Amino acid sequence: MPLRDNTIFRLTGIRPTGRMHLGHYFSVIKPAVELGATVLIAEFHAPKAGPDDTRRMAITMHKFGVENIRYQSEEFDPQIYFELLSIARVGELQRMTQYMTAGDDNDAHLLVYPVLMVHDVMGYDEILVGDDQEQHINYARDLIERYNRVFSGNVRLPVARPVGGRLMSLTDPTKKMSKSDPEGCLFLDDSPQEVECKIKAAVMTPDGRENLIHLYRRLGGIGDIPGLNSEFKPMVAAAINRVLHSHDE
Repeated sequence: MPLRDNTIFRLTGIRPTGRMHLGHYFSVIKPAVELGATVLIAEFHAPKAGPDDTRRMAITMHKFGVENIRYQSEEFDPQIYFELLSIARVGELQRMTQYMTAGDDNDAHLLVYPVLMVHDVMGYDEILVGDDQEQHINYARDLIERYNRVFSGNVRLPVARPVGGRLMSLTDPTKKMSKSDPEGCLFLDDSPQEVECKIKAAVMTPDGRENLIHLYRRLGGIGDIPGLNSEFKPMVAAAINRVLHSHDE
């Protein structure tokens, strides 16, 4: 937990599950830089990830200006974690959306995932979260309050600060951008030429065009949107490359 003074301590987290993409830029990197938040690389939330995955993720975030990176494997306090487990209630954990929607893939790790997250956020004031994580912060507040009562603690209750907002796939704008669909995903290490090819190939159904407009605006694009896709797509690619490659030497 961070040392306490009058500073507002902010935290965001990410699992080292592979290449980072533009969704991570908006949900983790950009808010961390603008708000001075600590980024926790949560290795225990990605048990199949290895040290190389963690190292590459840290290098990428440093490139984009993230200064304060911490590692779950170094911050982990087994005593606090097991104290939290001792007061967590199975029924509450089974009602968490992430567990309920996992179907046949749910397991003990997924069941206690929220307790580990509570351990991670203890001592922080604001937790930067996506729209699918607010339930976990509400649970964290409840469990920390219980922890304070049972163990005579004085841990502040964190509040959720929504950030980011999901980006949609270039190949199927009804689905979230994901590394499982490489052609529909804009990776932070994509070359300028790769970005241009992906945008050129992006579907331009009404949803697809709206997706590119949304992306262009989020990247700082201003002015009128051309009616011709052949004129608009190069503008989108240029805006993406300004963000992805402004730190290149």
